[in-house]
Amino acid sequence: MLGIASDGLTYRHDHALAFFPAMPWLARVVARYVLDPLFGSSRSGSDADANDERLLLAWGGIVVANLAFLAASAALFGLVCTVTKRPHRAFLAAVLFACQPASVFMSSFYTEPVFAFLAFSGMWAMEQSYWALAALLWALSTLVRSNGILHTGFFAYHFLFVKVRLVVRVVVRISAPVLTFLPRPRSLGFDLLSYTPPTWCATRPLDVPTLGTPHLPVHGLPYTAVQAQYWHVGWLRYWSLAQLPNFAFAAPVLVHSIVQIVNARDWPVPYRVLHAFCVFYGLTSMHVQVVVRMFSCLPLMFLTESRRWVLYSVLWATVGAILFGLFYPPA
Repeated sequence: MLGIASDGLTYRHDHALAFFPAMPWLARVVARYVLDPLFGSSRSGSDADANDERLLLAWGGIVVANLAFLAASAALFGLVCTVTKRPHRAFLAAVLFACQPASVFMSSFYTEPVFAFLAFSGMWAMEQSYWALAALLWALSTLVRSNGILHTGFFAYHFLFVKVRLVVRVVVRISAPVLTFLPRPRSLGFDLLSYTPPTWCATRPLDVPTLGTPHLPVHGLPYTAVQAQYWHVGWLRYWSLAQLPNFAFAAPVLVHSIVQIVNARDWPVPYRVLHAFCVFYGLTSMHVQVVVRMFSCLPLMFLTESRRWVLYSVLWATVGAILFGLFYPPA
């Protein structure tokens, strides 16, 4: 993401298509309009080289992540309080979110804190019947991470299983999932236009793979193809003996998730279905150790009073920070 931000949000390499534009853009905005006026005034034009700019962008990403982390905690508190009507439980959920196993990622230049904020805020808005606001927030979340499109399931559930009394609500509920999904075709269209075969274009300033190559096949999504090519992501591709340590890393989070899905019967069905799908997808179609940070956007993760989970969260947050600094999994 730092490379995308420093290149002015241009995707010079096909593997960059795995990263969505919102977080690099936010980092650029904060770096240019906040950090540079505050800390860049001492640098003359000749001294401001590329390393200075990248350092400023990195700090911009860190500032955005930490602010979003705090905002996500507040949004989670509001969501749990609205659903359960129990402020004490909501406060406990916010505290557990703050000291979660993936806390090192929530204060680094990663997409998780911004995505969690948008996800929780959209859920909170939906619980208060602010459908258009929920759709807007979840639409923005798809500009941060690809799994933002899963939130369309909330609208589908309410449209299919909850009575609609007013015509206006029908219109909003039909348009809301469309609005949530809108940024994805934009991203897909950008991918396709950026990597079309040379015969379709007058000029090609960048030497990049084209559609129709093994890297970027014509059929299918460029995002999926890039993930498969560079990160070996795909159905059961991670199931090998060499990956057993990573499955061990993810086991506590996966087991805790299953327990929460079963026990959270007082929560609406869409939350449990979303969590169950993420567990299934994490086990079968992605780097399984990533669930430690990927599940930070799922509210059911933090609805527990288990001392064992609290102890695990604190210990793994410490161990994970050390491993993260040494570039070991589950980074």
